Amino acid sequence: MARPGMALSTQSSSSTPDLVGRVVDGRLDLVLTGVCGHQKVMGDERLEWREIAVDPVFAVLSEDHPLARETELMLSQL
Repeated sequence: MARPGMALSTQSSSSTPDLVGRVVDGRLDLVLTGVCGHQKVMGDERLEWREIAVDPVFAVLSEDHPLARETELMLSQL
């Protein structure tokens, strides 16, 4: 829905707990954050979490690396 008169601002943080605290305190309305793998987002139980996207993560290896020909790796292999 378009909201032409609505003011929008962004903030950034590398700390999900910090962002969660800002939402709980009413300083932010919405947070977009990420987690690795199948981790769960940790935060206040008063908040509702929704997955909106899943993005692959890539590793760059030299072509002569023993794992370079693999199409998928576990992080523990690196």
